[in-house]
Amino acid sequence: MSTSTVLLLAKSGKNLNTFYVRRNAVILRCDWPRNPEWDSGFYQWLRQSSRSYESVEKEVSQILGHPWTMLSDKQFKNLSIDVQNLY
Repeated sequence: MSTSTVLLLAKSGKNLNTFYVRRNAVILRCDWPRNPEWDSGFYQWLRQSSRSYESVEKEVSQILGHPWTMLSDKQFKNLSIDVQNLY
């Protein structure tokens, strides 16, 4: 998954209660072509914010309205998710 994909997922899912992303599964890249529905400011934000993990974490935190960081491999492996009570 690319950093731009993480940003787009956060942007389209602003009401996410949980958003788990394993840092080592994310590559630094804006691999999305410009969508005609996006204004130039949005695409510029996407390209700029995709350049570092820290920038992505800062932007996702702002979008979700609470501190957010990508998980290390160890943190991700130790996750216990109760899929019966997700809703």
